[in-house]
Amino acid sequence: MPIKAALDAFITQVISGDHVGAIRDWYHDDAWMQENQAPPIQGGREAMMKRESAMMDRSQSVTSELLGGPLVEGDQVAIRWRFTFIFKDGKPDAAGRDRLADLAGRQDRNRNLLL
Repeated sequence: MPIKAALDAFITQVISGDHVGAIRDWYHDDAWMQENQAPPIQGGREAMMKRESAMMDRSQSVTSELLGGPLVEGDQVAIRWRFTFIFKDGKPDAAGRDRLADLAGRQDRNRNLLL
C-alpha cells in the first residue's frame, strides 16, 4: 500500500508545477506514461523527463489541478489531473489535458512510482 505522506508529497510537487521534478523524484527508471486514449509513452523516466521538459519550455504557464481523489485500492493509485497549458504563442491547450494516471497497479506496473 502506498504511504499517504509519500502520495501527498507527490501530489504537492505536481500541483506546485514541478512536473519534471515529480517524474525525477517519484517514477521508476523504466516507468511509462499514458495520456487519455493515446498509446503509452515508452522509454523510461529519462525519456519522460525530456518530453515533459520540452512541454514546459514551450509553455508560458501551466495550471495543475487535482480533480478528486486520489483513489487508493491496495497498491493501486489512480489520480485524475487537469493540466491547463498556456503556450508561449498565447494559445491554451485545446483539451486542458485531462489525464487519468494509474500510477501503481498490477505486477507489471507497480514499479512506476517509488511510493
